[in-house]
Amino acid sequence: MTGSSGFIGSALSRRLVADGHTVHPIKRHQMGSVESLKEWLEEQGVNEIFHLAAYGNHANQTDQKETLRVNVLFTLNLFKASGSRKVYNFSTSSVTLPTRTLYSISKMTGEWLSSLFPNVTNIRPYSVYGPGEASHRFIPTVCRCLKSGERMTLDESATHDWIFVSDFIDALLNGHTDIGTGEKRNNLQIVQVLEEISGKKLNYAPGSLRAYDNSNWVCPSGVDHMSIEEGLLKTWNWYNK
Repeated sequence: MTGSSGFIGSALSRRLVADGHTVHPIKRHQMGSVESLKEWLEEQGVNEIFHLAAYGNHANQTDQKETLRVNVLFTLNLFKASGSRKVYNFSTSSVTLPTRTLYSISKMTGEWLSSLFPNVTNIRPYSVYGPGEASHRFIPTVCRCLKSGERMTLDESATHDWIFVSDFIDALLNGHTDIGTGEKRNNLQIVQVLEEISGKKLNYAPGSLRAYDNSNWVCPSGVDHMSIEEGLLKTWNWYNK
């Protein structure tokens, strides 16, 4: 697994281990050489590959060359080294948006490259949330600011298809590729649910939408999932431990 230390990768690793599998993390530096990676996969006895590593999807990841190196070159190297092993290539739902970014273009390129390799399946996650998500992400930031009273900037009308991390993993292991709930909620609606759960009011200043945000960012068909209220309650309780 590449990206095994990330939010989704960590949760997926725990689930696979609980199901009796052994997870071998692939480090980023290993992806620079096809031959050495191929040899390592053989040595470890790997039979399936989950490719979650990415660069450019966080606001502080601004190196354009690194975005292309990780999301295109390293992805191609992994495909070449995989042989006949099943590869799950984690793309992004932002490839479906009308407004492109370098990140979404690089991930779309990875999807295009996968067409050369019949053993690769592309996975498009929508907005996965839950315990363990990076502290700078939207829902963890809301939880922190509700607890502390800290003021944050809120893009009230930004809309997402939010799916709880365990529901995402269930859908992935059940063979789904576009993985969301098929339901959309804007940021203000998420805040209102967390305000009700916490009994607190968020201190915020309205912000502006990002160029690629829109009201139709939603999975075309939803998978089985818990309610947003249940998922946010689990998330809030985790951050309060």
